[in-house]
Amino acid sequence: MFLNIDKKNLKPILLAPALILSIIVFLSSIFYNVYDMKYYEKEYEKYNIYSRLGKEKTLDATQNLFDFFQGHQDIDHIFFNEDEVSHLYDVKLILDKLLGIFIGSFWLISLVIVSLYYSEKHKIVGNLAKVFLYAGIISIGFLVFVSTVYLVAGFDDMFIGFHRLLFEGNYMFDPNVSNMKAMFPDAFFQDMAHRIIMTFLYQAVMLFLLGLFIRKKLYLIFKPKNIKQRTVF
Repeated sequence: MFLNIDKKNLKPILLAPALILSIIVFLSSIFYNVYDMKYYEKEYEKYNIYSRLGKEKTLDATQNLFDFFQGHQDIDHIFFNEDEVSHLYDVKLILDKLLGIFIGSFWLISLVIVSLYYSEKHKIVGNLAKVFLYAGIISIGFLVFVSTVYLVAGFDDMFIGFHRLLFEGNYMFDPNVSNMKAMFPDAFFQDMAHRIIMTFLYQAVMLFLLGLFIRKKLYLIFKPKNIKQRTVF
């Protein structure tokens, strides 16, 4: 059954789908970049990865990682050593959990929006505008926080802290003997982090602008005739 929404507490309730939408946008920014082969190819050329491993072998190993993370095939135990395989299984576990959150968020926000529709059909367009605006503001606020931490701590400390938090110690690799580390130097992940942030920022701004557009344009079209004053956000 749909949620029973109290109209008096509508504004705090609208923050819930806004937060969920922000999570969806953030995770989509991660998945979009993590599985972008063209980006990997540019990074391999930028850091001269092909000179050590060869272009064909490097791209085959990358595709194998994509297929492994998506559950299509097992990891290449010949190209990656035992410690690397252990680490990559941990990475896959994290990606699986993020995917579960991503899918669950879609179902949850759908339930909330449908509940909003049945609770206040005549205000659904205005409420959606608020959700997009709040989601944009939440996303941009999160980016400001992350950027502040990044400027204070620096990438290296954040990167090490991230691995200490999520992995069981199997994250230190020597690029001279590790194919995985040779493919993915720390600079690769720094570039990846920047790209995810910029993708997230772009989507956050688009959410905010979409909310403004709905509020200023579409809401005037679908605004109920018996409501004379403009909705206050």
